[in-house]
Amino acid sequence: VRKRPGELKSLAGTDNRSMLVASSDGLIRAACEAEVFTVGISAGVCSAARLHRAGADVVYTGLQELAESVTQGAADLVRAGLLPAPLQ
Repeated sequence: VRKRPGELKSLAGTDNRSMLVASSDGLIRAACEAEVFTVGISAGVCSAARLHRAGADVVYTGLQELAESVTQGAADLVRAGLLPAPLQ
C-alpha cells in the first residue's frame, strides 16, 4: 500500500493529463498522494460520497457516464482541472 503513490507517480511520469479511474477509495487516496487526477466510479462497493472523501476530483456512476462526458467535450473535467479550457 505504501508503494502505490510512488508507482502511480512513476506511471504518470510528467504527463499532467494522466488520470486514474477507480472504484476503490484506497486507490483514489494513493493517486491523490501521487498528485494524479482522480476519477471515482461509484458503481462498485464505494459510494460517491466515500470516493469524494477519499479525494476524487470527479465521481461518475459508471464508465459509460465518463465516456459520455469525454464524448461531449468533458466540460466537467475541464472545470475539475484535468484539461485546459478550449480556446474561444
